[in-house]
Amino acid sequence: MNVVIRADASIYIGSGHIMRCLVLAKQLQQLNYQVIFATRPQQGDFVEHIKKQGFKVIELIQPKVFQKPQHSADYHAWLQVPWQVDADDLLDKVQAFEFDKNDLVIVDHYALNIEWEQYVAKELNCKIVAIDDVLRKHHCDMLLDQTLGRSPSDYSKLTPKYCDIMTGLEYALLNEKFSKYRQLALNKPKNATSSQNVNQNNSYKPHSLLIMMGGIDNTNITLFTLQAVEKYGFEKFAQITVIINPKSPFYKSVKQYLVNQPRHIIQLDFVDNIAELMCEHSIAIGAPGSTSWERVCLGMPSIIVPLAENQEMICTQLAKAKVAIAVAFDQLQTKLCEALTALVSNFEQYRENCLSLCDGFGVYRVAAKVDILLQADSYLNGCRLATNKDIDLVFKWQSLPETRRYALNKNIPTYQEHCSWMQAKLASSDDFFYIIEKKAAANNKTSVGVLRLDYGGNNTYTLSIFIDPEYFGLGLASQTLSYIDRVHPQITINATVLVENTASQKLFTKAGYKHLTAEHYQRLPLSLRQIHE
Repeated sequence: MNVVIRADASIYIGSGHIMRCLVLAKQLQQLNYQVIFATRPQQGDFVEHIKKQGFKVIELIQPKVFQKPQHSADYHAWLQVPWQVDADDLLDKVQAFEFDKNDLVIVDHYALNIEWEQYVAKELNCKIVAIDDVLRKHHCDMLLDQTLGRSPSDYSKLTPKYCDIMTGLEYALLNEKFSKYRQLALNKPKNATSSQNVNQNNSYKPHSLLIMMGGIDNTNITLFTLQAVEKYGFEKFAQITVIINPKSPFYKSVKQYLVNQPRHIIQLDFVDNIAELMCEHSIAIGAPGSTSWERVCLGMPSIIVPLAENQEMICTQLAKAKVAIAVAFDQLQTKLCEALTALVSNFEQYRENCLSLCDGFGVYRVAAKVDILLQADSYLNGCRLATNKDIDLVFKWQSLPETRRYALNKNIPTYQEHCSWMQAKLASSDDFFYIIEKKAAANNKTSVGVLRLDYGGNNTYTLSIFIDPEYFGLGLASQTLSYIDRVHPQITINATVLVENTASQKLFTKAGYKHLTAEHYQRLPLSLRQIHE
């Protein structure tokens, strides 16, 4: 099956749209989709970077005269050509790649509107997935807005009734390495809030600071930030790492400034494994783009500096969740010291807030949902993370005779016992509590069951699953186990299935779980399964 991703990068757009699409592209590639990028070459583009990641690139038509955006929301200038010209050029060049069938177009571009989506969908007879974070009308089969605080209802009147809407950090498109490094982040030692704490308790250590102001700094904010941190005191940090892209027009000025600064300040052009680097630091100063979700996932509180109108929502939500402190660009010199002091003083609470918001498995969930979208024979719509709103529904299911029949604990809990138990599970940063959803008419979703993954240490989880008896016989349990294989490929999963529960024993055997003892089934991580195979 084929996927075309339409996104751009430039010194004005930045690199965020391309980078998050690359993360998704790699997961879709692992699911055996052929992925091709369609992008417009221009100053600050990421054409060569996309090619180095192993993807073919359709280079779209360039304008005769370059349009300089007049402000941060001048999206028409981002596109450089009328949407019709962009769409026709895309269609022409897609055919040149000799696609037999274009199953899906993923579009991540503020300047490409609902008319573009309707036109491309009709001409290619394909499905459309739109990635957005600025609340616009769309003609798409699936929509993703990973903004913290966003909900499906925000798009209910902006998309077709059949559109499957994914919102929030549950679906944040983070590199797969973030889900792996998250466990290290959960076990990190506490950091010092002052030099006094270091002397009194050797289990504490000074903070390390990461400064990363987006993929392309075209405002010189990196230098302004460094100058403000110097006022706070470079010596207060064990290490300071500055990342700035050589494509930034202010790259040389930053390099020159750092020549005479302390040796514990390190400047990097690019990092292959940003998750590993983040784990080596405790706090950050950065732009409130997609990197915000990366920092949150790894428990890294931050100072955020909004640089565009579309980042205001992110700033507001991050500040509201108490995972970051926002400082305006024109107040860096006067407010940054105060913000750093507040962040360091309340570090542990900010860190815990971060870890509760994003688990790093969003890209797996999105790729699995895209796969379901293109599999017409699936009854399953996917699994979403449970919330407190699901407590009563899950209690209803837990109280059914069919659920208790093969449960390890036959006793039906009281409502209060159930509430306390489920609230603790939902608050856990280690466990996963999913609600299984079935496809319904007009792509409405029906909640039909529960799948839990309870952490047991050493990257090992215990799986529990049950389906509402009303939906027995549709293969939903089998499809859900397949879905979990795609969302959590790199963990060990154990399941205890009673001998008398022959249907479930057949279910786990069919799903590829090894039958280790009479009632113990196990699925190894994908990497180990491939070795054994």
